[in-house]
Amino acid sequence: MKKGPREQLTSWLDRQLEILPPGAALPTDRELASRFGLSRRTISRIGRNYVRDGRILRISGKGTFVPKDATDDDSLWSASSTNAAQSLVGTIHDLIRSGELERGHSLPSIKYMRRRFKVSPATVTAAYRQLVDEGYVTKIGKSFWIGRFKELAHPDTKKEVFLFLHGPRDFSHVFKRDFLSQAYRKLQAELGFYGFVLRCKSCYDLDRLVSGWTSTRRLPYGIVAFGVDERNAEAMLTPINRLLADKRVQHPPVVIDWVWGMPSAMPRGAMVLSRPNMLTSSARALAHYAVERHWRRIVICSTERGLRPGTRWHIYDWMRLRSELKRIDPDFEFRILVLPARSGGTTRPVLSWVHEPVASRVLSKYTGTSYAQVSTEISAVNDLRMAVRQIPRRTLLVFRKDAAAAGVLSLLQEDARRVPEDIGVMGVENDPAHYHLGISCCEPDWDSAGYLMAHTIVGDFPVKKTHRGFMRVPARVNERLTT
Repeated sequence: MKKGPREQLTSWLDRQLEILPPGAALPTDRELASRFGLSRRTISRIGRNYVRDGRILRISGKGTFVPKDATDDDSLWSASSTNAAQSLVGTIHDLIRSGELERGHSLPSIKYMRRRFKVSPATVTAAYRQLVDEGYVTKIGKSFWIGRFKELAHPDTKKEVFLFLHGPRDFSHVFKRDFLSQAYRKLQAELGFYGFVLRCKSCYDLDRLVSGWTSTRRLPYGIVAFGVDERNAEAMLTPINRLLADKRVQHPPVVIDWVWGMPSAMPRGAMVLSRPNMLTSSARALAHYAVERHWRRIVICSTERGLRPGTRWHIYDWMRLRSELKRIDPDFEFRILVLPARSGGTTRPVLSWVHEPVASRVLSKYTGTSYAQVSTEISAVNDLRMAVRQIPRRTLLVFRKDAAAAGVLSLLQEDARRVPEDIGVMGVENDPAHYHLGISCCEPDWDSAGYLMAHTIVGDFPVKKTHRGFMRVPARVNERLTT
């Protein structure tokens, strides 16, 4: 009888472990999923069984390997314990660098880690002791705390970090109304915990301050440039570039909050928080969620204006979502429903905003896809109620604005459509005004963004980057009542 995909995978792995030398790398979960037609979750579950048995070694951020002494039966158990401890240390390193485990918090209990990773208490203890030796963790009593002891106590000295805004000195937009307001509040709180004070200044003061810093050689401990784009890049970045080019002074850490456009004069050595990249991470998280939860299609619902390039979650962002979906499952269906600005309108305005070479590049990130092909998946909807009634089962509706999601949710309930059993509703805004409806949401992890910006300034650990050098900010799907 022909073996199923799981049996084929385990047989293949068993054979590879027999013929590969110790230390050899095994294919990634993504490659194995593609080769054997299994989900990455299934691949990960099978891999955990091999890790538990000591037959493979997983090192987070590096890959999966044949244990170096897997062929030595006499030392298998001791090697497995050592490898497991090293693997656990690597996993905790990545969790700290990504902001999922925060400085000043305690590590999970040994009992929890033992159950979570299916390792012995001795393995967890060995991993925690290594983290203490490396300076990542401090042992106080029976608990292990992330950070050095001097970092865990509130310092008395105040070290200045400057936050620059293009325009007048009104920072209410930064901390209350901006896309990243929650992240900036976290930045301020985290810096304060480590004895840094955030000084808010207009970029009109930047040139004068840089001149003063270089002449006195008394520099701030860090610089954050808020909301940089192609229009204000020269005013914001030219003085910073001048400061970083001065070899007479020690350069402070610099974080650039990049909004849109192509960064042509980005300061060398600066950490870039790219807002478009954060939306790409959200698109990737949403794509994985939709496929893993067995939705058959995603339908984007947006106004015509909401798709205009330059807004958040515009037409190119949704094209990135399509690319991620098709990479995971080529048969997954994708559509965009456009509410025209005028009654009887068409998709022509939306299509006119799209620069075809750019669109084709976005769509062809993983496989060749023409913009002409995708344009057939964009439809104008003048009668929203009728369009909702025609939505087939196992469809996930995704909305740019939660108010629109609330309106469609009401229509679905009036038509006795089952939510979330038949139709799912997801937003990307997370507006508190609609929390009572329990609308599910996909968004970047704002607290992680602020935390990682702060620790770029503090400099106590290397912050994770994307392959393009941007700050790696995780995204998440918050499941509530509508999915």
